[in-house]
Amino acid sequence: MPSLSKTGKWRRRLRWALWVALGFAILVVIGVGITWYALERIAAEGKKKLAAAIDETDALDPRWRWEQIQEDLPAISGAKNSMRIISQVSDSLEGWNPSFLSSANGDHVVDELDESPPNRRLEEGRCSLIQDVLKEHEPSLALAASLKDFPDGQTSIQLSPFFIETSLKHAQDYLSVISLLELDIERLLQQGRPEEAALRIHAILHAGAGLREDPFLMSQLVRMSGRSKSVMRAERLLGMAELQDDALKILMEHFRAELNEKLLLTAIRGERAGWHLQMENLESGKVRLIDFFALREDNKRAELDALQRVGAVVYQARLYEDHSYMLQQYNRTLEISQLPDPEQTKAWNEWINEFRATTSDAFAKKRLILSKLMFPAVQKCGEALLRNKARLSCALAAIAAERFRLKNKRWPKDFRELCPNYLKEIPISAADGKSLKLIHRNDGIVIYAFDVGGFDDDDDDISKHSLDEDDPKGLGVRLWNPDHRRMPPLPKKKEQPKDDDDRET
Repeated sequence: MPSLSKTGKWRRRLRWALWVALGFAILVVIGVGITWYALERIAAEGKKKLAAAIDETDALDPRWRWEQIQEDLPAISGAKNSMRIISQVSDSLEGWNPSFLSSANGDHVVDELDESPPNRRLEEGRCSLIQDVLKEHEPSLALAASLKDFPDGQTSIQLSPFFIETSLKHAQDYLSVISLLELDIERLLQQGRPEEAALRIHAILHAGAGLREDPFLMSQLVRMSGRSKSVMRAERLLGMAELQDDALKILMEHFRAELNEKLLLTAIRGERAGWHLQMENLESGKVRLIDFFALREDNKRAELDALQRVGAVVYQARLYEDHSYMLQQYNRTLEISQLPDPEQTKAWNEWINEFRATTSDAFAKKRLILSKLMFPAVQKCGEALLRNKARLSCALAAIAAERFRLKNKRWPKDFRELCPNYLKEIPISAADGKSLKLIHRNDGIVIYAFDVGGFDDDDDDISKHSLDEDDPKGLGVRLWNPDHRRMPPLPKKKEQPKDDDDRET
């Protein structure tokens, strides 16, 4: 009997354990069901928003998808494609980057070209170094110089399943070409060959035009860098020599054509199309969200813990809302980029404030995570483009002033004297919509614009600057009287004696 009693107790305990397990299983199933239902509702609401966002985008830009953008690209034969030349130059350099060229004291030579006063020669040692390096890379240089005859170009983009991992090697190649041409411009100026140096500026601008259809913000930022370099090299050219009017007129035509380019429009349309594909890949499961979250800047994958993995699974339902919000924001930024230049700064500020407030609030609730973390800094790119266009306007006005001086043997009193023979109208800065400034100095003139940040209009201390100081705010071009051009190199700075405590024993 005692054994039967014990057996009954164990059976009762077993039945109780089974009922508990069953109850727990039922609760788990119910919990999973409720969670699944909630996530499905979230996904359904997100899909409605996404459908509305796609309809909005179709109405604003009927051919906005990636494959349509690619189909609409102009046809450029391989023989006339500047990007083919750029790729050949990069391959011929075999990984050597002229921007890393260092002098004996360790200074980067290309950086020194920007820091050296535009009207002063380089010291002999640096000139010899540039000549020796260019002699070693004569075939590459010949290819790079030929870009003056290639005004058009484009690259076939192979999109990565992870959009942000798409290779932009061609844009990096362009930077190497620019640096090589900058060194050659300096060599030609030191040798007294300014007309050939001017052709190298044409080559830089044509090389940049090869990125004209490149649908990435990074590519267009790289192109802006090339345009800024061209302005600096033009200032250097006019600080070291005098060119004939015909050469100056052609240079103006190049800069004027650059001002009419729609860099930001191309970039935003491309980024929107690329991210649309990326989000579709995530929604369909072609790309796993967990793999996307594991991306790192060094192109390696981070290890996610169990909680992060569960979070990636749960967030899948939020992708459609994130997707729709991204499309709406790309549409908004595209509209801002097409406003008149003077209206853009205010619009960018209003948009970024609204974007940050919305995404920060949503992020705290585990929503719009990808929008907050991955949406590109379009506002900064927009402001960078306004500065870039202001620099180009300064360069145009400066070259016009130089042409006026060649004919009239004096500098123009103001911009009105340049219209309409050299400029169609008073030059306006894209940065603030106001007229450029023209300051007369004992050694020449300065033409400049105020920055996007909004400097005080009374800040005209540039007229008091010494001969060798830089242009104001980084948005100006200086021109020198002929007798102040091609000045000797600056004397070397004397090394400061070390304190006793710093001297070696």
